[in-house]
Amino acid sequence: MAENTDKMVIDGVELVGIWKEFMPSRILYEDVTTEFLDEVKKLPGGATIAKCYQCGTCTGGCTLPEFVDKFNPRGFINLVRRGHYDILVSDYKDLVWKCVSCNRCTHRCPKGVNTQEVVRAIAKFLEDKKVFGKLTNDEAFDEIFMDEVISDGRIDEVKIVKDFYSKTGRLKDMMSGDQLSLGFKMFTSGRIKLFGGKIKDWKKVSQRLKEELQ
Repeated sequence: MAENTDKMVIDGVELVGIWKEFMPSRILYEDVTTEFLDEVKKLPGGATIAKCYQCGTCTGGCTLPEFVDKFNPRGFINLVRRGHYDILVSDYKDLVWKCVSCNRCTHRCPKGVNTQEVVRAIAKFLEDKKVFGKLTNDEAFDEIFMDEVISDGRIDEVKIVKDFYSKTGRLKDMMSGDQLSLGFKMFTSGRIKLFGGKIKDWKKVSQRLKEELQ
């Protein structure tokens, strides 16, 4: 229990600090516009973005910055909440897609923000605005992977590889000796199958997913 409020002595230990002041916010409220934020909140997974109070726990625990420089979930959310659409597009549009969905950020968030889904919602917003132009390899693979899951409920490895090389205009690369040799080794070792198959009664689930993602 404190012995006096100026020195703040607790259990015989004197603590230092200015106890009546709050830490300054990282958000400068005078330059906030809400249109960008409101649009992201409407997208699947974007609803919890408004809970973020910019503590940075998500970015501190993120597994990506070690491999992807400047990947910063807190920073992406901050730009959306401040309405800085132009900065997000010019400096970070190629980064928001790098999230690997490990969900460490979401599990650590003290405010209950589903950070992984929020980052996905931001990426979806940028995709809808058609800011990416030609698809990068990462974006092309992400798109093909999602189409496969929504369509069949499981992954057909051979089809995904073929569609990926086709979508990125590199079908000749798929037929190179190295790639054919690698594919043969994976097939004979049982790591891939020639046909993926479908999940029973998946059609209704597929239709529901398509409606949610529209």
